[in-house]
Amino acid sequence: MKNFIIVILLVFVIGENIYIYLYPESFCQKVKEKGDVILDTSSDLLEGLTSKTKDVVNSKIEEEIDSIMPTE
Repeated sequence: MKNFIIVILLVFVIGENIYIYLYPESFCQKVKEKGDVILDTSSDLLEGLTSKTKDVVNSKIEEEIDSIMPTE
């Protein structure tokens, strides 16, 4: 059973390396696409956080200004 698992792992590792060697363009394209998806997701999250942060900061500034300004 151990030998069978070792053989399966070797086939998997060697097969993956052969695929990368034979088709580097497609492998690099897949890696690039995954990286682009991650970057898009992270930039969307960052944009959402910055807009929420701006809203919170602006509301706090408005509150402070309202508390400082004299009322009539």
